[in-house]
Amino acid sequence: MNRISIRLHRRLLSGLALTLAAFCFAIAPTQAQNFANNERAPVVLDGRVLFRVGDAGRFSAEERAYLIGRALRQELRDDLDNLEVDLDVRTNDQLVVIRSVDSGLNLVTVADEDVLPGNSPLHQANTWKNTIEQAIAKARMERSPSYRLRALLMSVGAVGLALLLHLAFGFLRQLVPRAFAGWCEQPETFLYEWGQPIQGALRALLTALQFSAWLTVVWWVCARLPKLRSGRYRLLQWMTDDLIPLGSKQYSLVQLSLLVLMTVGLWFAVAAGTRALRTYVFNRTGTPHGTQEVLALFLRYVLMFLGVLLLLQAWGVDIGSLALLASFFSVGVGFGLQNITNNFISGLIVTLEKPIEVGNFIRVGEWEGIVQRIAARHTEICTLDRVTIIIPNSRFLESEVINWSHGSPVSRLHISVGVAYGSNVKRVKAALLDAAKNHPEVLLRPRPQVWFQEFGDSSLNFELLAWTADPKEQPRVKSELNYRIEASFRRYGVEVPFPQRDVHVKSPQVERLLAAWLQRGHVDLPEGNGELSLSSDTDRAGEPDPYHSALSSVTSVVRQAPDIDLEKLVDRMRAHGGVKIGDRRYRLNVYPRCFVGSEVVDWLVQNCSVTRVEAVEIGQMLLDRGIVHHVMDEHGFRDEYLFYRFYSDEQLM
Repeated sequence: MNRISIRLHRRLLSGLALTLAAFCFAIAPTQAQNFANNERAPVVLDGRVLFRVGDAGRFSAEERAYLIGRALRQELRDDLDNLEVDLDVRTNDQLVVIRSVDSGLNLVTVADEDVLPGNSPLHQANTWKNTIEQAIAKARMERSPSYRLRALLMSVGAVGLALLLHLAFGFLRQLVPRAFAGWCEQPETFLYEWGQPIQGALRALLTALQFSAWLTVVWWVCARLPKLRSGRYRLLQWMTDDLIPLGSKQYSLVQLSLLVLMTVGLWFAVAAGTRALRTYVFNRTGTPHGTQEVLALFLRYVLMFLGVLLLLQAWGVDIGSLALLASFFSVGVGFGLQNITNNFISGLIVTLEKPIEVGNFIRVGEWEGIVQRIAARHTEICTLDRVTIIIPNSRFLESEVINWSHGSPVSRLHISVGVAYGSNVKRVKAALLDAAKNHPEVLLRPRPQVWFQEFGDSSLNFELLAWTADPKEQPRVKSELNYRIEASFRRYGVEVPFPQRDVHVKSPQVERLLAAWLQRGHVDLPEGNGELSLSSDTDRAGEPDPYHSALSSVTSVVRQAPDIDLEKLVDRMRAHGGVKIGDRRYRLNVYPRCFVGSEVVDWLVQNCSVTRVEAVEIGQMLLDRGIVHHVMDEHGFRDEYLFYRFYSDEQLM
């Protein structure tokens, strides 16, 4: 879905750009006419320009055009049903006036500034009289119900035609590029390298035709209805007015749109030129791919910069007036794009010095893989897990890079092995060399070696050194060698040890017990009760026996917790008459649905016939089993004023 949306957005943008270009070029002559007649103002009726007037006396051209337009609209509204318009040209105090016979309203006063070269004021007035009569008659006719119905039906038909053209162009947009792709995919054709750009251009062109069809229909429908036509004229007037200052001049929105579109067209032209340079010059001269990309990008930026300067000068923009703004902008961009610039220059250095090339097996930091592409600002490597990593080019100059393929791809494997003490080291060496020499991807020159590394804690440590010709296959070769080493050790009778540890337990109670046992007798474990007992006689004097004191302390330590069904115990604790569970307050904090550890100990002692020590052990068992926990998870179970909560109550909070 993401790819479909991206394609849709690209088609939409390209279609809008081409449609806007056609629209701007279509209204450019109107704007040129405005520039040529910048001292005259148009007289407009229902969005149609009838004629232009100039300054006269104390009235400017814009004021005269506004007053004449208001008089024409008033004459239009006076008698909408009368399609016959009767105007008269009269001379009053050496002024030629066009007036309405029906209403007696003076519509236009023809001044000397309005007369075109080669005409007289009277001739100019008669010409304008005919134009006004036709315009008012047509305006009244367009306001009739029959015309509105006919215009509505024609508009519906035009929209239907636009819909059919839209569907047709959409079908062609899917069909034509596919048919053209089959011809471009043939290597013998001269357009073999240009298949994708041409297909993209065709899709953009057909998308633009779709938008142009709709724009044409909208333009045509607006021309049929007076109010829509007036709105269209005001929109075009706003777009063609000089409102935006740039340098020492002011420009209209249409002019700036044309400038932007020409800049975009320049970008595509420069991109096509650099692509042709790479296809027909760099590829045939054997230039490396990375160098081609860097040079093409550099040429694109230089040509684009020069082309924009030429466009601005041709458009009349004073470059000197923009120098200060450009200097501030360049400083801001320099700070914002310093990393991009650093990566670009680093890519140029990497391309020229060639510390890495496409196909090399490298390691950069924690990443290692095969170099797939060296671009102007980044490098793509593919790891052994088939994951593409994009690395900025600056990292290849600022950090250490391991390149196993640089110069010679031959590299050495290190495999550490430990054997049991008492093993025959000669048989160990023979077994390791036998496993290495029998592997088809281990080189015989240089020869494999076995080094005796050290005497370890539990083993004699050796290291097998083997050479391979393909660095990226080292993990697989190392795994296969480990299998072969294990099998070779079995054949040679070499034992692989495992770590052994002697644990010494030191306890004063145990020491007193052993000392008493050595002095007085021996310890028996009677069957049935699980208690430790002494086989010697008791002390006749009735004094406390140190052996029995030590034995009782040891038995209290090793005594196991009573055998209790925890599920039934939890049910009893949560039932009526069990442990008190509620909200507790401590230091302005409220802890909901919890209980106190000392209260649980009291309850266990009363209801389960256990000691307080055994009650604490039972509480710790509940905590270890994940049944209860300290509200802050900071303590184990204690016989103290600490708050605990059942995990099942967490879901109810």
